Amino acid sequence: MSEKTANTSSNEEVMEILGIEQPENSSSETPDDAEDSNGAEHTLNFIAYLTLCVGLLATLICLCTICFVDVPEYDYFGGVESRSIEFSWMGFVITLAVFLSSLMSWALLRVFVNISLTLKHIKNRLNGHKRDH
Repeated sequence: MSEKTANTSSNEEVMEILGIEQPENSSSETPDDAEDSNGAEHTLNFIAYLTLCVGLLATLICLCTICFVDVPEYDYFGGVESRSIEFSWMGFVITLAVFLSSLMSWALLRVFVNISLTLKHIKNRLNGHKRDH
């Protein structure tokens, strides 16, 4: 028995166990169309990386503006005697929250992309279409 015949019978057994009806060969989507139909995943992947880049940029801006604060010291008559730059713990917590939220958003979107691609791959294999990644 050839590998293709064994694989087809194996797919038929899996589909029978799962209670999935055997698809007809008159499918409107060909294997070439299936490979090109990842537009949503590419868009979501782009949004994930855009979110990460904007989050990193926002983290750097927060680090420079609210984490290190310019504190003027006034003399007795109200004039500015000297200036000093001090570290703000509250600014650091906000900066850390911005960084972690952008990192978690990126990771979550990447997981969604991988789940979608995996489900499409499984669907194509069950329908008899083979796609190599």
